Amino acid sequence: MNVLYKSSYLCTRIDIKHGKMELTSKKRQLLPHELFLHIRSFLPHLSKHLVTHAWRLWRKDEVEEHSTVWNKIFKEDTWLCAVVKLGYNPVLIGYDIERFYKGHKGRYYLALALAHDGDGGRSKPGLDELTGLLGRCLRDAHVARINSVSEYYFPKLGLTLNAHDALYGNRFTLVSDPGELVGQPFIVPKLFSAYLYWKDDTFKVRKIKPKKILGIGKSSKKNANYILGLEMKYFPSGLPSTESRKYPPRQHYFLRPGVEWEVDEIWSTDRKGLTGWKWKKGRNGTNH
Repeated sequence: MNVLYKSSYLCTRIDIKHGKMELTSKKRQLLPHELFLHIRSFLPHLSKHLVTHAWRLWRKDEVEEHSTVWNKIFKEDTWLCAVVKLGYNPVLIGYDIERFYKGHKGRYYLALALAHDGDGGRSKPGLDELTGLLGRCLRDAHVARINSVSEYYFPKLGLTLNAHDALYGNRFTLVSDPGELVGQPFIVPKLFSAYLYWKDDTFKVRKIKPKKILGIGKSSKKNANYILGLEMKYFPSGLPSTESRKYPPRQHYFLRPGVEWEVDEIWSTDRKGLTGWKWKKGRNGTNH
């Protein structure tokens, strides 16, 4: 595929042959964001970091971070493109996203989920045919079973990736330890998390603040080690960020197997939203 784009800023030919991209430019200047998005629309998502390095594009840091994180996990984008065609928008969730991008030593834990507009975002049809494809698109990962939950482990990266929502799309996502998806910054006794969409024209890692995080109990004493709720901005089918206000934020729930039977939901007084959970009488999570 050849793309020729002429403007007062740039005359560039982009050749994509056999998965390789060649750039020919007569000028090397800062691209305006609108032009960048136009050119990017012709390219595979995993190639955009090459464009960034070649041209010093606007928002280089955010584009590079987005590309680096996804490329560390996926060796090819076949599964990502397949779920996008079904109307989903893949999203990585977890406090460790920025540490993972920067390559800090240690272990990381992330969840791979799918934003979807059907049935309030709960029902996710068409995923059964893609189950095997996801594993084949990951980089050097094998399945590990932890706390009765199967997750992908990347030994070279020190990363554990939970893909239960991406594979099965149930209302509650089974994870080995929900508490691994949140963290506490130094000296701040509150829980935070983060998420990164595959299709997002801002490319940025989005923060989840303490008041948007649910657990057992309330305030700073909430316990997220058994069941966790995270409220996120919702971009179904990769809508432009300017369109996201049409969709209210949604909560995504993570829990250890069986915990849903041991807790009661706590709702706001107007019943418009879930605010957390409490243990049922005689239960305290000791079986998990």
